[in-house]
Amino acid sequence: MIRFNRKNVTAIIKGVLFAVILIGIPLYLYLFQRDFFEMFSSAGDVEAYIYQHKGYGALLLIAAQIIQIIICVIPGQPFQFAAGYIYGSLIAILISIVGAFIGATITFYLAKLLGRDAMNLFFGEKKVVKYIEKLDTKNGFLVLFILYFIPGFPKDAVSYLAGLSRIKWGPFIVIATIARIPAMCGSILIGTFTKDQQYGLIAVVAVLVVSVTYFSARHKDRILEWSDKAYEKLRKL
Repeated sequence: MIRFNRKNVTAIIKGVLFAVILIGIPLYLYLFQRDFFEMFSSAGDVEAYIYQHKGYGALLLIAAQIIQIIICVIPGQPFQFAAGYIYGSLIAILISIVGAFIGATITFYLAKLLGRDAMNLFFGEKKVVKYIEKLDTKNGFLVLFILYFIPGFPKDAVSYLAGLSRIKWGPFIVIATIARIPAMCGSILIGTFTKDQQYGLIAVVAVLVVSVTYFSARHKDRILEWSDKAYEKLRKL
């Protein structure tokens, strides 16, 4: 029989709160706000909506990026594509970096607030333990960089797991922001090239991104093992 003391009740409340963030909000949007999202069936529709709100169009895309990172089951590539399509590469990169910076910061501290029990509930205890152990080693910064740098790793989930590790916010946010820029650039460039109808460049970027993502997802455990060995070799030099 489970005894509901204050600690258990607190853990349940935190778990429910996290469930609302990751499942409840997306489910609500899907069930009750479908008409709104159907307005954006193409990049042109998104562009028209942003131009109707010129005064804060960039802020809308930053907010979308933040929300996507917090609700980490939502992919971020469509928002980066839209930013590249509407604003061009340079401004889109700035928009995406600002959104990623704020979103990663929120998830980092949200994990600390909700605690390990809530993270275990959604990511699985084995995965949480596995990644926290890697982040808490001497080469934790290198592991963190690889997780954000290489496509195929669950970047936004890593923000939550990093919040449970011993890594401080300062090093975390610097690494998390810089390391994810190359992956961002892939989606942004595809958006920009689509607007300019440069289909050959779109194909090149798409093939490169898909190839790297597939390879990274298929061999992510080996990549992390390689990072451990590489770090140990560098230490001995």
